[in-house]
Amino acid sequence: MFEAVSFIKNSNFLIVIGKIKGSGLALNVVNVYAPQMVRAKKDVWIELSSIMEDHPGMWVVGGGDFNAVRVLSERRNSRFNNACAANFNYFIFNSGLIEYDLKGRSFTCIRGNGRKSSKIDRFLVCSEYFNRWPEATFRALPVSYSDHGPIVLISQLRNFGAKSFRVFNSWLEKEGYKEAVENSLEGFNCSGPPDVVLIQKFVAIRNGIKKWKEEMVKSEGEAVSRALEEMEELESAMESREITEEEEWSFLENKKVLLEVERINGIPGLNIGSSWVNKPSVVKLEVLKFFRSRFLEEVPNRPSLDCMDISNLSEMEKSGLVVPFSLVEVKNALKDCGDDKAPGPDGLNFRFIKEFWHMFEEDFMNFFAHFYDQGNFSKGCS
Repeated sequence: MFEAVSFIKNSNFLIVIGKIKGSGLALNVVNVYAPQMVRAKKDVWIELSSIMEDHPGMWVVGGGDFNAVRVLSERRNSRFNNACAANFNYFIFNSGLIEYDLKGRSFTCIRGNGRKSSKIDRFLVCSEYFNRWPEATFRALPVSYSDHGPIVLISQLRNFGAKSFRVFNSWLEKEGYKEAVENSLEGFNCSGPPDVVLIQKFVAIRNGIKKWKEEMVKSEGEAVSRALEEMEELESAMESREITEEEEWSFLENKKVLLEVERINGIPGLNIGSSWVNKPSVVKLEVLKFFRSRFLEEVPNRPSLDCMDISNLSEMEKSGLVVPFSLVEVKNALKDCGDDKAPGPDGLNFRFIKEFWHMFEEDFMNFFAHFYDQGNFSKGCS
């Protein structure tokens, strides 16, 4: 969506100058980290204003930390500097910038274990940007992991589509997982060829895991919801009064809960070359290219083989190529496979098969024996 053309680097800000692909609209994105001193901040505002005048296009000025507020109500239990606020407001007015209404929070930074709050993170946009995306959302998320809460400017929702089923090795340590896998085959009854039986067994197990996962996510979600709800209540209280020592302890404990249950099961984006890409269609295409490349023929012209003077196998060696696999050989082959290899279409990886081998041992042996009897499977063709 965005093509970077050039950059302007400063110790207190980074400007990426580029354009929106397709439309060709010029867009300049600024990330600000302002200094502490009032005079130093004023110098930054003056320099930014000058650069904005010299470069055409839309502007989005985001502050990971502007270190400045606009009005007294944007600080609580921390010093408000009139001169600093006046300089900041003059920069905003003089540059023609507009601020979206903040959703979700009144403050973006909470320090002193919840006793000091301020709104020092924000997005400022030019009028052209605002007119093109008047319904864009500027939201402050809960201060869950740091003293600054993440701020998000959203103009378009992203959808990566449904997630395919796959198991995670970390689930082995979670309560009830092993029991859910083993209990999923209670009442299982399937007849037919061994490969069909094995496939249906995998289906039953996947259904059992999905049910366990829904309950697990619900349980952890309830814990997260309770923690977020309590933190939201405390953050709301922080905006109007001092919190007690008990409330301060509760705030810190809820932060720990969020850290403990944090899980990343998706792909928000990829580093492609030297660029970070998060457009779903581009990410999916890159993943497809990666796996497709693993199945391409690297050598299009195979060398011929001259079979002159090649030793022949003995009759005993020949017969050894067509005997069924032994249970020991199957176990050794499975043991040599890496635990973290990518799962197949059924979503079950080798770590899972090893952990629950007792549930599949007979099925695999029947599978090998069945295909051996049909002449479709042997050591010689494996």
